[in-house]
Amino acid sequence: MRFDRNFELTIGVGNRAVIVTPPMRISFGCDKSISGGLNKLNIKIYNLKESNRLSIVKDAEGQERIPVVLKVGYQDGIDTIFKGTIHRGSNDRSGADFISSLECLDGGFDFLNSYTSKTVRGKDAATTAIIQDMSNTTIGKITAQDQLIRPKVLVGNSVKLVEEFLRPDETYYIDNEQLFIVKPNDVVSSFIPVVSAPTGLINTPQRQNQKVTFETMMNPSLKLGGRVKLVSKTAPHLNGVYKIETMNYGGDSDGSDWKQSVTSITGNQLKVI
Repeated sequence: MRFDRNFELTIGVGNRAVIVTPPMRISFGCDKSISGGLNKLNIKIYNLKESNRLSIVKDAEGQERIPVVLKVGYQDGIDTIFKGTIHRGSNDRSGADFISSLECLDGGFDFLNSYTSKTVRGKDAATTAIIQDMSNTTIGKITAQDQLIRPKVLVGNSVKLVEEFLRPDETYYIDNEQLFIVKPNDVVSSFIPVVSAPTGLINTPQRQNQKVTFETMMNPSLKLGGRVKLVSKTAPHLNGVYKIETMNYGGDSDGSDWKQSVTSITGNQLKVI
């Protein structure tokens, strides 16, 4: 499977794009969750030419927006697993290799820089107004919102305002620069991919605290906040449909097969937003 793997890393620098594809080498780890906060990607790129290495250097305090999109998959079937911006970028040397290390955040630029100052009526209107002030974030799936009794003044960091509007049973997350607000039984897609040994299931699924965790080969059809059908021969008592709560991707294009760890939660009344 090593030679079937494929990827495309695109980094926007000014008005041009730095595109990294095989046979260049990358290694990466990506953490995603529906539990709030920002999804993260840490990636190393080996032996970029000097002008490109220098163009992606960035301090965490820097105001420059450097967009990043990572697509992975097999042969011609690649899909986006991360879209965001560089939070911190640096270069180092190890032996004969020049290594560019990037720490990236999904929604990080808007989280740090967006600001809202408006008066609205209704939570739907509030969400729309806040998103309009997050110049790089669009609306994903939003659970049904309660109405406000009186007009509401919105002043402050846009992402913090989203947090203030949440009910106790709601969480927000930003995935591929889309804002989602969900309740425990909400799912964001009607599609239900199957994870089994023939489709890449690697280990025996485990259950703890009503959550089921399993490891699979990289499978971009699995979506954060979406559903998955688990089919295991070694743990058939865990077979069923679950909601994906967290996903952790990792791999090295010159190493062993890259993998994906998924933690899912049970739900007998899951409904598509």
